[in-house]
Amino acid sequence: MEDIIADVEEKALEVISDKNPDLENKKQVANKIAIGAIKFHDLKNDRMNSYDFNIEDMLKFDGETATYVNYTNSRIQSILRKSNPESGAVVVFEENMWPILKHMANYEEILAEAANRYSPSVICKYVMQLCRLFNTYYGQEKIIGSINEKSKLILLQLISRNIKQAMGMLGIETVDSM
Repeated sequence: MEDIIADVEEKALEVISDKNPDLENKKQVANKIAIGAIKFHDLKNDRMNSYDFNIEDMLKFDGETATYVNYTNSRIQSILRKSNPESGAVVVFEENMWPILKHMANYEEILAEAANRYSPSVICKYVMQLCRLFNTYYGQEKIIGSINEKSKLILLQLISRNIKQAMGMLGIETVDSM
């Protein structure tokens, strides 16, 4: 297993160096991404089905990978670092936020289903859908400098917290920069 982790970590380091050459602690981030990629690749599949073990597939920034989840969380954290979310701000949810909010409202049911079925793949599917919903939202909405910026930033905080909790349930650490 150490050899596999080393191979995936090496590939992750290459990807990180290409995407963000100025990132601090690249080696540590690559290690977290590698271990998360391996775990997620294993857990995302229903335990009753077989799958192929493919390092390149594990590290894709799109598709059903921990790398995609970490990239989404990094993007959210980058936006939050550039802003100043206020606690206690009046939250005004807009109509296009509701698909994300509805999805996050199902989190406890998802955890119960995963436990009842002994299937962590249920959590993987949940977090992947959350990331897809966020990325669709982010592609359509201006966040920083928008009229409803504070509410949007609070939504992003909630999404990131939910991603981190779901990945934590899978035993996978997230990264805030990559």
